[in-house]
Amino acid sequence: MLSLRTPMRAAIRIGVFAAAVFPMHAQSRRATSDTLPDAPSATLTIVNGRPYRHPTRKQDLKAYQHEVIGPRAFIGAGFRSGIEQIRTVPTGWGQDFPGYMQRYGSAYGEITIDSSVRFALAGVLHEDTRYLICHKCSLSAKFKNAALAEVTDRRGDDGHRVFSVVPIVADFSGPLVAYAAWYPPGYGPEDAAKHSALGLVIHFAGHMVRETLFDRDSKAEKAAEQQP
Repeated sequence: MLSLRTPMRAAIRIGVFAAAVFPMHAQSRRATSDTLPDAPSATLTIVNGRPYRHPTRKQDLKAYQHEVIGPRAFIGAGFRSGIEQIRTVPTGWGQDFPGYMQRYGSAYGEITIDSSVRFALAGVLHEDTRYLICHKCSLSAKFKNAALAEVTDRRGDDGHRVFSVVPIVADFSGPLVAYAAWYPPGYGPEDAAKHSALGLVIHFAGHMVRETLFDRDSKAEKAAEQQP
């Protein structure tokens, strides 16, 4: 049986490495390509019912750090590890508390890898990986927006949607590394692919939760509606 510390140590090392490398990458890009500021847009672009601006590198870095060490990462790891605990996957980690903590460390490591790959590739391809809630949309439009988020990103100053390999590669990278690096013997790429498919379902469910529970007017929008 693997030691309790194995996936936890791997997750911590991956998180520390990613949190250190990505800021260095962002700083090097800023030094070479931020000498000339972007020209202000002449028109205001509306995406999913709200004004859109392509994120700056500083905003990308902040979003990345939130994905890796923010509440969503820890809650997501707990949700994933709970499902794996119920499914008894992997079988070698047992059904006790140490087994759950092994699964939790593994899930957090996968999230860290997924986020690192996602933001690194998006930076190279100049894509916006943020999930944008479909503001005041119908349920069917929200459903479509949540589903497309797993196979598309946004590009350009207008934030137009494009098919992208970034979310696909990112979603499969974490499980592949986990199964190769710290999972018990007997699990291979096919198991990692199934694990990734489950991750896609979890992502979609998370998107729908955000669509239904967090689609609220901002303070500026509420103030504008109250004006005569």
